[in-house]
Amino acid sequence: MIDDRILFETPRLYLREWTVEDAPQAFEIYRDPEVTRWLGGGQPQESVETQRESLAKVIERYRQPEMAGFGFWPVFEQSTDRLVGAILLKPLPPENADIEIGWHFGRFAWGNGYATEAAREVMTYAFEKLKLDRLHAVVMPGNDRSIAVTQRLGMVAQGRTDRYYGLDLEHFTISPSEVAAQRL
Repeated sequence: MIDDRILFETPRLYLREWTVEDAPQAFEIYRDPEVTRWLGGGQPQESVETQRESLAKVIERYRQPEMAGFGFWPVFEQSTDRLVGAILLKPLPPENADIEIGWHFGRFAWGNGYATEAAREVMTYAFEKLKLDRLHAVVMPGNDRSIAVTQRLGMVAQGRTDRYYGLDLEHFTISPSEVAAQRL
């Protein structure tokens, strides 16, 4: 059954707000060290309960007024209602002036084009609804799958930076005009 809280939809996927009831499915993704190793040195979730606590914090964070329009949305397969990953759109630390688009997907979902498909939908929202002038993606060096997503999205490599999260990261950007040029 499709959730009536859908925010974004593609032919294969839908995105909505997190609920704490998503914890068991989220745990399937975030307990995997092969997934969390690319999330800024994040540690795998230890249990469904710790996942539930983490989701509760995420839900509360994105309810704050300064986060209006931004999100960290779970991505589900249309055909199965299975949680396959998440897309984020949020201010990058430390200054919060640059807006990040990012993705986390379960290893079982890798190679299906889900990250690119969902990120394209969120990019459209960011440029058309929020009127943002640039999006940034930061990727841990060596995360070739995520770098490939940035390339499929048409993002432009900016080299390495340590400006965000206090980590040495690969930096990519894209603007609405660069998206429009891809469509020509």
